[in-house]
Amino acid sequence: VRTAIMPSCGQRKHALLISAVAIILACECYNARALPLINEEQSLLAVKQLAQHTRLTQPISPPRVQEEAVLGLFRRLFPVSSACPVKLSVKIHGRTAPDGSDIGSYEADADVSGSTLALHVEGTNGVAGASALYAFLKSKAGMSVTWTEDQLEWPSDMSRLVVSHTDIKSNGQFSYYENVCTVSYSMVWWQWDRWERELDWAALHGVNLMLAFSGQERVWQNVWLRQGMSVESLDKFFSGPGFFAWQRMGNLRGWGGNLSEQFMNAQEDLQTRILARMHEFGITPVLPAFAGFVPEAWVKLHPEANVSRAPNWNNFPDKYCCDYQLEPNDPTFIDIGSQYVEEQAKLYGNVTIFYNTDTFNELNPASSDPEYLKQSSSAVFKALTSGNPNAIWLMQGWLFYNERDFWQEPQIQGYLSGVPDDRMVVLDLMAEVHPVWKKLQNKPFIWCMLHNFGGNLGMYGKMSDVARLRHESSHASNFAGVGITPEGINQNVEVYELALDQRWASATATNVERWTHSWAAQRWGTFPQPWDTQAQSIAQSLRSTVLECPTDQRGVVKSLVTLRPSLDCERNMTINFMVTDLYYKPNDLRQVWQNLVRLCFANREAIANRPAIQYDLADLTRQVLSDSFLGHYHEFKKNYFLATASFEQHEIKAVDI
Repeated sequence: VRTAIMPSCGQRKHALLISAVAIILACECYNARALPLINEEQSLLAVKQLAQHTRLTQPISPPRVQEEAVLGLFRRLFPVSSACPVKLSVKIHGRTAPDGSDIGSYEADADVSGSTLALHVEGTNGVAGASALYAFLKSKAGMSVTWTEDQLEWPSDMSRLVVSHTDIKSNGQFSYYENVCTVSYSMVWWQWDRWERELDWAALHGVNLMLAFSGQERVWQNVWLRQGMSVESLDKFFSGPGFFAWQRMGNLRGWGGNLSEQFMNAQEDLQTRILARMHEFGITPVLPAFAGFVPEAWVKLHPEANVSRAPNWNNFPDKYCCDYQLEPNDPTFIDIGSQYVEEQAKLYGNVTIFYNTDTFNELNPASSDPEYLKQSSSAVFKALTSGNPNAIWLMQGWLFYNERDFWQEPQIQGYLSGVPDDRMVVLDLMAEVHPVWKKLQNKPFIWCMLHNFGGNLGMYGKMSDVARLRHESSHASNFAGVGITPEGINQNVEVYELALDQRWASATATNVERWTHSWAAQRWGTFPQPWDTQAQSIAQSLRSTVLECPTDQRGVVKSLVTLRPSLDCERNMTINFMVTDLYYKPNDLRQVWQNLVRLCFANREAIANRPAIQYDLADLTRQVLSDSFLGHYHEFKKNYFLATASFEQHEIKAVDI
């Protein structure tokens, strides 16, 4: 308004310039307030102190035990019956580097005949040694080990695998694995043989920080019985095994419960074996801790306790919902939390300093007052350190995205300020789509790829975004590592392979096209020309078609086949969560599938002993059929409402699929 009434053009230009500068400064001030700048000096110090604290206090096994663990892994991959042409030797040095990073190396030499190979790997710990072994198997031998079959075919000429001393070094201190939901969506019925396989996979892929949540119901049972409750009353608190994840996070209670003593004993034994193997490899287990959720029977025994009810999660009936949550300012909070940590150590040993607990998973706190939130996190940390003075809290950062309307800057700052910077690590849980690490102030964070919700099957990925965004985050002063946090596994293995490879990535972002070129041979093996070139082309087309989602969609495309039949079962694209519409052209994927069929048919004798490419052919067929079903559903629905007879043709085709 002032510029409009100024008499001269020069004055108006001057005023406009001042106004523009003022607007820019105002915007900068607003952005600075919405996303407070990380104090680089303080966050660097926090990461350094975290590495030092972990190095000095985390229990580790002797080097010779870790060496034998890597050798045992190799024997399980290549048993004596397979006539393995490689003799492996392992040297473990026993500690991480001063900055917390892992370092490994490999070298190999063939005998005069070229028929056998002497392979030597070294590492700062068992995980680094296993990672060096896997780096050799992938880069030199063209092999891969995944959730969905392996490619472990040695070449006829072993002299091709000769390699001089080659080093690998990690980016950041940690490589993390698992989501608190994975135990229910994928792992709930596993016995030791499947867990042994998973721990081998984790060590090969460089995982050195991993959830270990089995057997915690036994710990809680002991704690609650000591508090005066009966086994019968706890049946209304513990859920059934398939729903452990949500009961443990306070989302529900008693759903599908009544755990048998036999089951509790089996889980206790299983956890003992899991922790022992982790210790042998040098994988740091992350154990559960107290988040404040208490049984109704405990509330009745303590009517004076300061308890609130959690909001209803997913509309469960009152009998199963709205957990009782002990307020952090109640004097019994720290007592119960420390009892749990101590009882856990009594049952399973002094195996870790890392604990996970999430007080507000998809549940908003009772108050948005930053001081209340600070007291809440402070109480959790005090409970942890009362049971283990060296404890570090590993926290999922999911709430800062999922409930972002509640968790504004004052609430985040208040909650995080209740714990020292070097004693908390935050998992940026879905950083490949919606990173939150810039909101975490000086707390060390682990960049994670979530990717999968609910264990749903479907081809999906954001491979270039994974490489680019991980690279960008690694320059942050509070960057502490990389991780994967899928709710369900056994799908899209190349996407997870790329994500975990980021732990060993160079200073530049991974070239995904070159990476895919190597992955094709590691996953499918090699073929005589021209088929080898064709395999490379198929792998690239598969990636560019379906594994490079261009939107901020969360999770796979939900297959209509898995939904309750309805004329209105499609999910709207606007919510961007496990939608039913495709972000790619189905005919493009069908062409990729046809090319893979031709490749496999032409080389059917070669792939007879290659289960990985057989699996991928079946999985791609499943996806093409699912996409085709979606097309017929659309035509069926359109013609049904138009009352044309052709809807029956699409009904028949959809049912045939």
